[in-house]
Amino acid sequence: MSASVQLIFEPFIDSHGDLGTAIDLDNSKLSTVPKEVYSRKNLIGLSIRGNNVVEISDDIVNLRRLENFTYSENGLEQLPDVVCELGQLRVLDLRGNKLSDLPPSISDLQNLRELWLDNNAFESFPDVLCSSEIEELYMRHNKLTELPENLSKLRCLKVLVVNGNQLTSLPECIGNMPQLEEIWAQDNEIKELPKAVTRLPKLKKIKVDGNQMENPPMEVCRGGVKAIKEYFANH
Repeated sequence: MSASVQLIFEPFIDSHGDLGTAIDLDNSKLSTVPKEVYSRKNLIGLSIRGNNVVEISDDIVNLRRLENFTYSENGLEQLPDVVCELGQLRVLDLRGNKLSDLPPSISDLQNLRELWLDNNAFESFPDVLCSSEIEELYMRHNKLTELPENLSKLRCLKVLVVNGNQLTSLPECIGNMPQLEEIWAQDNEIKELPKAVTRLPKLKKIKVDGNQMENPPMEVCRGGVKAIKEYFANH
């Protein structure tokens, strides 16, 4: 279904302050995206959440100005390389699909700053991200059992959200991520934090509720970053 959908394009300001347009096709019972959408070369924002568009059309490459792309809850199993040709993309929302990996070409998205991968099927961390400059990474409710030591290559990362996985620890390398401000790791199987978290100069928040914390104890963790640093300073 697509022909009966009314397309309403709204004004949208891009990251440079220039005027473009955006369109919201959320929950429109679509199986394909109307061709007219891909002819709007000044499109900055496109949201297709909650449809049944299981494949992304090659025509999306026409949207060279696209900065915000939401393609969540569509049953997508593989991210096509063509999306990685959208060089202006800053926010990519792929929540609630069936993704288990990412193409190497995602490293071509040099302007990507936010990546949303919650509620997919990742069993291992996609190493291809480690050469990116993303600032916020959301991977809630996947099947991750560990985070790699090369996670520290994400030198620009400010927000790491991995709650609701099967993690048993956080890697020591996390202490080598100087921009990291927030760690959300609730509802995993973590028992201890690496002392390396105390080296993070910008860390403001670390959440580990729903784990079986032993070192530091949960009551310390609930006291926040300051309490955790004090604990490790004395143990």
